[in-house]
Amino acid sequence: LEAFNSAVDHRLAELTMNKLYDRVPASVWKYVT
Repeated sequence: LEAFNSAVDHRLAELTMNKLYDRVPASVWKYVT
């Protein structure tokens, strides 16, 4: 059950990061990375 919760948390984190990436223009990421 613990492994399942970890997988869900990881998936939610990926979805959250994807939303953040979508909101930020690509031109900004040049300065970040």
